[in-house]
Amino acid sequence: VMESLRHGYVPVEAKADQPSCIIEPNASWKSKWDVLIMFLIMYSCVSVPFRLCFDAEAQGLVWDFEASLSILFLSDLFLTFRLAFYRPEDGVIERDPGAIAIKYLSLWFWIDMPSSIPVELMEILLFDPTDAANDHTASLRALKFLRVFRLFRLLRLLKLDMYISLAEEQFEANLKPVKLVFVVIKMMYAGHALGCAWWYVGVHAAAGGEIPWYECYDEGIGADSNSSRQYVYALYWALTTLTTVGYGDITPCNDTERQFMVVALVTGSLMFAYMLGEIV
Repeated sequence: VMESLRHGYVPVEAKADQPSCIIEPNASWKSKWDVLIMFLIMYSCVSVPFRLCFDAEAQGLVWDFEASLSILFLSDLFLTFRLAFYRPEDGVIERDPGAIAIKYLSLWFWIDMPSSIPVELMEILLFDPTDAANDHTASLRALKFLRVFRLFRLLRLLKLDMYISLAEEQFEANLKPVKLVFVVIKMMYAGHALGCAWWYVGVHAAAGGEIPWYECYDEGIGADSNSSRQYVYALYWALTTLTTVGYGDITPCNDTERQFMVVALVTGSLMFAYMLGEIV
């Protein structure tokens, strides 16, 4: 029994009315699994905005890795349905599958489920680029719509603080001294997300017949550059906006971008205030 508990499973023989294959909340392997999921969430939340806004699809092994994220997230979803938890009222471990399911369905399931949609695998099953009879225009539109579902993976950002707390508890680590590092990481991610959105706004404006900001900056060479250079332009604008530096060399060139700029300026002010509050 003790050996089974140490590996995270409760055998049927341990208790007559206790279900099998229930994962103990303090299982050592589950702690390592949570750390893995935490890093996968961080990778996914960085890659998804970049892939969607810059239309930069992964290739080769990178595509295989990103396609496997959904499988791992789905595995985590099913494991959570078997994860025992401590009852807050008395601190006793609750191992009843029904109670575990009710607790999970009350909140986190509705975040985990849409973020686990295997978009890449659905693309393979639903769209065959070798089919000559296929309406490529309609397929392209449907494919772009399907890829929007990747944004649901950003919902798992809401669980990141929970995973960090679990890492502190399970590995007996005090992450408070690196608080400043986490603030900088959050700032960089906000700049990343805002920069990706800024580039997409420009592309959307260009599709509507307006002159986008990247054609007005640096003699317009960003329009025909690779996605890496385009990303640097967008990230540079986002960080100067969020930090309220605002050099003014990249400016909106149409009403769509000006409207987005208003949102970005408000976001930058709030982010700057948040950083000061966290540091002080």
